[in-house]
Amino acid sequence: MKRLSFNVIIALAIILPATFVPGQGRKKPRIVESTPTVISEANAPAPPQNRAELFKAADVYKASLRQLLIAREAEATQAADRIAKLTELYQDGLISRVQLEASERELVEIRHRVEETRKQLIATDAVVVESIVESEAGSVAEFESIPKSRRALRKVAYIRFRGTSDWSVLEIDKIEKFFQSKFKRALPIAALGQSDLHTRWGYDHNNAVDLAVHPDSVEGRALMDYLSSQGVSFIAFRRAVPGSATGPHIHIGKSSQKLFGVR
Repeated sequence: MKRLSFNVIIALAIILPATFVPGQGRKKPRIVESTPTVISEANAPAPPQNRAELFKAADVYKASLRQLLIAREAEATQAADRIAKLTELYQDGLISRVQLEASERELVEIRHRVEETRKQLIATDAVVVESIVESEAGSVAEFESIPKSRRALRKVAYIRFRGTSDWSVLEIDKIEKFFQSKFKRALPIAALGQSDLHTRWGYDHNNAVDLAVHPDSVEGRALMDYLSSQGVSFIAFRRAVPGSATGPHIHIGKSSQKLFGVR
C-alpha cells in the first residue's frame, strides 16, 4: 500500500505538465536553453580557402558538435530514466499504455538525434581527409598491391581501389544487405550522397558514401574485399591526417571533386 501511494505521487509529478497556482491558472513549464551555437551542418563555418583554414574550420565546427552531442546524450539518459519510472507506474495501473508509448517514441527520436550528431562529426572528418588525399600520393597504396608486412603497411595512409563498374549511390542497398547479412547490424553510414557541409565547403559528394568503418577491422577488410569483387571503387582511410583529428573511414565511389575553395 505504501509503495502504491508513493507511486501515485511520482505519477502526478511526471504526468502533470505544470504546477497549479491559485489565482494564476496553469504556469508554463520553464524551458532551459542549453543548445550550442552550432546545431546543424547549415550552421557550419564559412567555406575555407586553403588547407590551414579547412583544419581550423573543422576543429571549430566539431567542437560545437561535441557540445551538442553531450547535451543530446544527457537528454537521452534523462528520457530513458523517465521511461523506467513510467514503466513501473504502468505496471501498477497508474498511467495508460498510450502515455508510456508516447514517452518511448520520444526516446527513439532523441536517440536518433544523438546518432545524427555523431554522423556529422564523422562526416566533417571525412571532408577534411578526402580533401588532401590526392596531394599525398606517396601515402596511397592500390588495393591490389597492399603490403603484406605490418611494418610496410604502417606507411600506407590510404588504400584505393579504382573500380571496374559505373557504380551509383542508388545501389547502396546491395552493400547494406551484404553488411547486414554478414555482421547482423546496419551499415554505419556517416554521409550518404551530398550533404549541406559538402556543398558549403565546395566538394561534390553526390555519388559517394562515407562509412564509419576502420579499414583494418574485420568489418573493414570484409567490406573492401566485397567492394573490389563487385568492381566498386573506394578509398579506405586508415589513419588520422597529421596535425588533424580526422579519423579512419571508408569512402565508396569516386573521390570527392573540388567545386571551389580549398587549395
